[in-house]
Amino acid sequence: MRVPLLSLWMMACDEGAKAPDPADDTDPLVDTAPPADTDASTETDAPPDTDAPPDTDLPSDTDPTAPTVDPSEVPDWCPPESDDTGTVPVAGTPEPRTITAATGDLATVVGGLNALAWELHGRLGSGNQVVSSFSLAAALAMTREGAVGPTRAELDALLGVELPGDAWSAEVSALIADLIGAHQGGGAQVRLANQLFGQTGFSWDPAFLTTCSDTWGAPLLEMDIRSDLEAARQVVNAWGEVNTCGLIPEMLPPGVLTPNTALILANALFVEADWLQEFPPSATGPMPFRLADGSVTLPETMVTEATVWRHDAGDFEVASIPLRGEELELWLVLPDEPDGLPAVEAAWSPTALEAWAGAARPEHVRLFLPRQNISVTHALVESLEALGVTTLFDREQADLSAMIDGPQRLWVEAISQQATIQFDEVGLRAAAATAVVVSADSGGQPDELHVDRPFAWVLRDGLTGTVLFTGRTVDPTAQ
Repeated sequence: MRVPLLSLWMMACDEGAKAPDPADDTDPLVDTAPPADTDASTETDAPPDTDAPPDTDLPSDTDPTAPTVDPSEVPDWCPPESDDTGTVPVAGTPEPRTITAATGDLATVVGGLNALAWELHGRLGSGNQVVSSFSLAAALAMTREGAVGPTRAELDALLGVELPGDAWSAEVSALIADLIGAHQGGGAQVRLANQLFGQTGFSWDPAFLTTCSDTWGAPLLEMDIRSDLEAARQVVNAWGEVNTCGLIPEMLPPGVLTPNTALILANALFVEADWLQEFPPSATGPMPFRLADGSVTLPETMVTEATVWRHDAGDFEVASIPLRGEELELWLVLPDEPDGLPAVEAAWSPTALEAWAGAARPEHVRLFLPRQNISVTHALVESLEALGVTTLFDREQADLSAMIDGPQRLWVEAISQQATIQFDEVGLRAAAATAVVVSADSGGQPDELHVDRPFAWVLRDGLTGTVLFTGRTVDPTAQ
């Protein structure tokens, strides 16, 4: 039986988890299970615990005591490797996930997050694309905790925040807790991790750090980012690789960090799901795929027989490929003509998709699905500016004063996301890692200015610029 659609991009298949409890030392948003003793030639390490990322004893070219993340072991929750036939064993019996933490405001929160998904999708070009608005929203939700005034108001509008006070943060945190609930071995899982990487020597606001840790499961790892930008980039990238089972090796591309970088708010999201009806590898082979310009390519295409939920909407159809556990939903929107996708996407919205999905009916088909492995790196500042977030990126107007207990001015200099989607005969894997890079003026301890050598001086009227006196001092002890 088909589970009602929540949204195309939001997928989860886990037993419900309780809402975060500030009194509980266990972080519900970060998996703390020890890594499996597994050969990690193709995978990575375990996600961070509540106090620090895993193995935070990282070598640095400039500081042997600097923190690092070692992606040398496979987290025990990462999908097992396929056997020689391409089949991944699935243990356990699928159990329905129970929503336990989210409240009656769930629909309001999800509606706002879904609106961002559709807006973002429409602004990222016409080629192959994969983006996680949910990973972006998680990173921006942490950023929002330190935003004040118009900067926070713009983030509220982007994220669809309609609940008062801290209610939105609590509701999204509860939603995440349900999405990543205890994995029952049903062939699908969702994992999410958050982390702060902060420049040493900054007085970060204690309330901001507490909220990020308790509400968002994002502890602070302090390191000397500015002394070696490349070493810091490698630490952040290793963390992202660890928390996406190796799918996202470079959430921060070269050049994103600068000498002004003071804080990186990072999110990693991993989704894995098996097809309910696997594709036999022996049936996979090159088959025609018609491109929008009329040409034809021959991707490796998988073939199976399956019952899909399908709806003919006129010039296009929608179809849901069944996934094991029947909680995650992968909906395809397929125009009749190869050049018809732009027109369909122009009419795409959460409401429209709900209507199309509601009209779908089961139909047994022979399914042809191209194998794919698409990865895209996004620089998202321009897209978010087009969606109304402007002061956040303005050095003079940004107000992130709730992040720091000091005089430094903070602003967001970059938002980077790397996202990937993979389809094979067994199922799908999707991952995204998002980094919000916060910059600051030099700050820290005030610089020193020693007037201890001969100097010239000018006394002028500041309003008109009129010079009133000029002079020089070569020996202040002489009369």
